[in-house]
Amino acid sequence: MAIELKAAEAVEFAERIEHDAANLYRCAADMTTDVAVRDVLVKMAQAEVRHGEILADIRSGLKANPAAKPLDERSLEVLPVLADIIVTGAWQDISSRLRSDAVDGTVLCNAVGFEKDCIIFYSQLRDAVHRSEDRDRIDWIIRDELGHVAVLAGDLTRRMC
Repeated sequence: MAIELKAAEAVEFAERIEHDAANLYRCAADMTTDVAVRDVLVKMAQAEVRHGEILADIRSGLKANPAAKPLDERSLEVLPVLADIIVTGAWQDISSRLRSDAVDGTVLCNAVGFEKDCIIFYSQLRDAVHRSEDRDRIDWIIRDELGHVAVLAGDLTRRMC
C-alpha cells in the first residue's frame, strides 16, 4: 500500500529536524570550553529556532487547506530518504561527539555536513509546497543554512591555519 504523505507532514518533519538541531547545538555550546566555538553554536541554535517557527507557520497554512494535494511521486520517493540521511548521518556523528565530551573542531566539521544535508532536504521540500509565499520562505531558510555552512567552515579554516 502506498503511503500518502502530504506536504504538511513533510514540513512537520522539517520542524522536528530544526527543533532537534537547536537542542543539539545548545547542548554542544553548553559542553564546550572554547568561547569562540560556543558563540558559533549558540548562533546556530538561535537560527534553528527561527527556522522552526517559519516552518510551523507554513505547516499551519497547509493544514488549513484540507484539500491539500499529496506530495508528487518524486517528493514521496526522495524526502524520506533525505530525512533518513539527516537523522542517521552527520547528526549521529555530532551526537556521538557530544557523548564523548569532544566538543571541538570535529563537531564543527560534522555540523557542516549536517547543514549541507539540510540544504538538500529543504531544496526538495521547496518543490513539495505549492504556494509561492511558502516557497519563498523555504528559499530563505536554504540561504540561511548556506550561511551556516559558510560560518562553520570559516571557523574550521581559522582553526586549521
